[in-house]
Amino acid sequence: MAISPDSIEEVKSVANVYDVISEYLDLERVGSSYRALCPFHSEKTPSFYVSPQKNIWKCFGCGKSGNAISFLIEYEGISYSQAIKKLAEKYNINLKFVGKDRTKEYKNLYEILNKVLNFYKENLKKYPEARKYLTERNILPSTIDKFDIGYSPEDNSFLNWIEKEGINKEFLVKAGVISSIDNKKDRFSGRIIFPIKDIQGRVVGFGGRTINNKGAKYINSPDSTLYKKSKILYGLYESKDAIREEKEAILVEGYFDVISPYQIGIKNIVATLGTALTLNHAKQLKKFINKVILLFDSDEAGKKAAIRAAKIFLYEGIEVFYNPISQKDPDELAKEGYKAFKEQLEKSQNFLDFLIERIKLTQDLRKRKKLIDIFLDVISYSKDKVLIGEYINLLSKTTGIDKNFLEVKPKEISDYMEENSEEVLNLENLSFNEKIILKSLLLNKEETLNILGKYDKILGSDYFKYLLDYLANNEVEYESIKGLENIPIDTRSLHEAIEKLLIEKKKEEIKISSLISEIDPEEAFKKRLEEIKALKQLDPKFKNL
Repeated sequence: MAISPDSIEEVKSVANVYDVISEYLDLERVGSSYRALCPFHSEKTPSFYVSPQKNIWKCFGCGKSGNAISFLIEYEGISYSQAIKKLAEKYNINLKFVGKDRTKEYKNLYEILNKVLNFYKENLKKYPEARKYLTERNILPSTIDKFDIGYSPEDNSFLNWIEKEGINKEFLVKAGVISSIDNKKDRFSGRIIFPIKDIQGRVVGFGGRTINNKGAKYINSPDSTLYKKSKILYGLYESKDAIREEKEAILVEGYFDVISPYQIGIKNIVATLGTALTLNHAKQLKKFINKVILLFDSDEAGKKAAIRAAKIFLYEGIEVFYNPISQKDPDELAKEGYKAFKEQLEKSQNFLDFLIERIKLTQDLRKRKKLIDIFLDVISYSKDKVLIGEYINLLSKTTGIDKNFLEVKPKEISDYMEENSEEVLNLENLSFNEKIILKSLLLNKEETLNILGKYDKILGSDYFKYLLDYLANNEVEYESIKGLENIPIDTRSLHEAIEKLLIEKKKEEIKISSLISEIDPEEAFKKRLEEIKALKQLDPKFKNL
């Protein structure tokens, strides 16, 4: 189900850039504009400006600019469609959709899950054995509130409650709270409850930890309409501000491994949810970070998980550090305090350097060869040819093996797209170049995304940017799209279309720069000259500027 172009235009016209940004930043008035320290790069002097009259913002330090929609995408790390929906909610705009409308169903599920969460939270207050368990784990009341931790009783409380509330059991099945409408209890009965939230803070599922050693130690919600474990990182909603500020994330493997470090001040921390790291997880984190620390167990399972994670993060261009814990997990380490935890983090080592060191120290030829094979396999997922070249030279010097024998064949990672769609998308008002890119994305998704990834962000209409995000993350049949029959599909046309939109982007940036005044006119003039020079290089039409 896709948002209609009319709805996108309505959101764009109504959303006020000052109203939106002032909810996140302290804006200081400067003439007819406002300024603040840029949230997207480190600075001491404000270079981030907002113009309410023009309804635009721009940072003269890092160069980023845009409208209310683009600010939310950059700041919150959400998709284009999520930003549209968030603004529509803020301004009470009823979005219209193309295709099957499941908005009401989703809304009902979110509301029910929120009610279930409140039930669990209230029951934590009623059952002393549950509170005692958390106390013994050194979890403070403030942390319980922060992560909305609750408890599911073993008696018939849940059944009585849903009957009293008049909640449809079929919705509870769809939400993964119960496995069948015939169930007398929820699937988390007798467990401490950890709500699983999406990046916007909406409850999409639950995790449960037994307090009486009955059954499995941990269970999670099954994949459902709202919850996909391959797309959700536990703690990201609570930690995203710290992760954005640090430009670094710590990846762990459990609920308490997130909660306990967070409680002592290590807040840039997230966990996978009963599954190995996926490409979707890495893409989410990439919006905020350039470095990740893998804080995994040093056992065989932990090593395999680290190797898989390293491949995925390198594929996404994220620097990977490894910190194997031999005796304590992050939860236990946190009990020793902030200083001890930070000291452990300081021992983190670049994953590739770690492998090189292990190769250097290993004398057994079979084990040494195995480590070399692992190293070559891991680095083959990096798209950085310079990085690969440097590490192959280093490996050659370390092992004495001629680098011509250390072959690295580029490898790809592709995650299965789980959701089908029945949408009919309206492309009538898109430009010719926008249609070229979208057609290429429909017919050759992986190749097109790789090509797009080599370019800076391109500019296009708001509906084009929405569709670009939508088609990249959903499977849509080409046959269901009208208006692309006579659009070229060759690689050259794709590159030319992208480059033309890049030229439009540079023109737009220069336009925005001229609309928002800076304090230092001389510095502003220098920047305009640099931008004009860049535009001349991009487009011969501007050689006389």
